[in-house]
Parts: sequence; C-alpha cells; structure tokens
Amino acid sequence: MPIDKHTSELVPFSVLKDRGWTPEMLKLYRLHGSDQGWSLARAQALEGTPDWQADRARADAGLPLLYRRQELLADRHWSVTMVAEFLPEPDVVESLGPNRRRHVFASRRVEAIEATDRFKERAAIAAEMSRKAARSRERNHRQNEIKLQAEQVVAQLLAGFEYSVAGDETLAEVVALARADWDADEGWREARGRASWTRPSDGRLAVDFLRHERTAYGHQLGEIQQGLWELEAEVTDDEGENPIESFFDELKNSAHAAIRARTLEVIESTFPKLADAVAQRRASNYVMSDGQLFRTEAPLHLLGR
Repeated sequence: MPIDKHTSELVPFSVLKDRGWTPEMLKLYRLHGSDQGWSLARAQALEGTPDWQADRARADAGLPLLYRRQELLADRHWSVTMVAEFLPEPDVVESLGPNRRRHVFASRRVEAIEATDRFKERAAIAAEMSRKAARSRERNHRQNEIKLQAEQVVAQLLAGFEYSVAGDETLAEVVALARADWDADEGWREARGRASWTRPSDGRLAVDFLRHERTAYGHQLGEIQQGLWELEAEVTDDEGENPIESFFDELKNSAHAAIRARTLEVIESTFPKLADAVAQRRASNYVMSDGQLFRTEAPLHLLGR
C-alpha cells in the first residue's frame, strides 16, 4: 500500500506483517495499536531507521529480536549482577498480570554488549564462579548421600549384633584373671611414666576384663570402623582432610555408646555383683573426636576406654 507522510490511516496488523513487522518488533519499537489498528505513518517512519532494517533482516533470518531476562541467565550465561550492571533498563516491559512484570532486552543490544572486552572479562569470572558453585553443589550432594549410606551401614550392623559374656568363669576367677592382666601391664606403665597409677578396684578390673576379653565389644567396634572406612575415604581429599569428619565422629560416638551400653548391660546381668562397678564405667564414657579410630584392643588400665 502506498503511503505518504501525511497518511493517518490505522491499518490491521496483517498490513504491517506484509511490510515486515513481527509481534516482537511491535513491542521493541513501542508501536502501540488499538481495536482500530496501528498507525501506518508511524510504522513508515520507523521502517526508515537503520535499527528497524537490521531487526527486519534478523527476523527474516529467523534470529531472535528479544531476549527475556531468564533467557540471559539460563541460556547465555549472564549472572544477575551482570544484568544489573550492563542492562540497567529493559527495552520492553511485558505485563504478566496484576503486579507482575517481565523485563525483555533487544537482542542487538545484548549481543553488542557481549562482544565487548569488559563483558568477556566479567563473563569469564562469572563462569568460573558458576563452575565452583556447581562443584560445591555436587560435593554437598555426594556428601549427603554418603551420610545417608553411613547411617544405614551403622544401623544395619547394630541391628545384627548379639551381646553375651563368653566363658563359664566364676566372678572370683574373673577377678583373678583381671588382676593378672593388670600386673602384666606393669612394664607398659613404667615405659610411659605411669608406674604411679593406682590399681582400680577388683570390680572395675573385672568389668574391663570381661568387656575386652569375654564379649564381642572390640570386634563390634571394628565392624563399625570397617563398615565406614570406604565411605570416609571417598570424601577425604589428597591432603587427608575430611570435610564431614565431625559427622563421622558423631556417628561413631553414637554407635560406640550403643555397643558399650549393651555390653555393660549383659555384664551386669551375668554378674549382678558388678552392678556398682558397671555404673562407674558407664559414667566414664569415651568420646571420639578429630576423626580418631576406635581403640578395640585397649589395655585394661586405660580406664577412659
């Protein structure tokens, strides 16, 4: 349709479409219409600009004319900070309903910014930060998986443990064996400057002897340690640092407390006269920290074990 500069006619979008307009171009150039149509004179004025002609060429080539903010973040690797820095004002604001707006940017403007050295430097920094964040999320996800596996391993092992006191010695015979063990460790104590240690009561010696020599206490602690070994190794770095070491310490402490409690219970039920000594031993619980291993073969005189 021929148009002169005095034309004030309003035309339907089909006429503009024939002239190369797209819905995106209407938004970008703010060519607002109404029920009666769009201003043909206004369209003609815009069509004569280099920007409009460049956008028409892009549209004819099937290239995008607009990038929504989310597309920049998800598809073109912009960050929220970069959008605020390089694109402080949108080219188009789309209404999505009451109190909802979406910012949209001209593709020519976006791509021109992306070609600058400043943007490329910022993009490289943002990409590295994104990679670090992704690696951190992956590590955290794997650590959470390992925590769950570790809890399951310990729960299964604890559920399968049986608690009993082996042997048929009388309490007097147990006390005699415990005293002999204490005396046999005299050289060990002297070598470590602990010769002045006072021998515990017969009851305490008996409880420790039974726990280490007549129950599965040490074996069960070893089973827990072995069950967690591979999982701990998986999260330990080349320098020996375990980022969830405290989790494993707490898990071991919990398992150790459960095994210890059940072991002392069976000792007390087998030898009721050791009830007071068992109570004293319960009050001197051993707590794991700093990734320590279970001591499954502690000498009886190490009373904290």
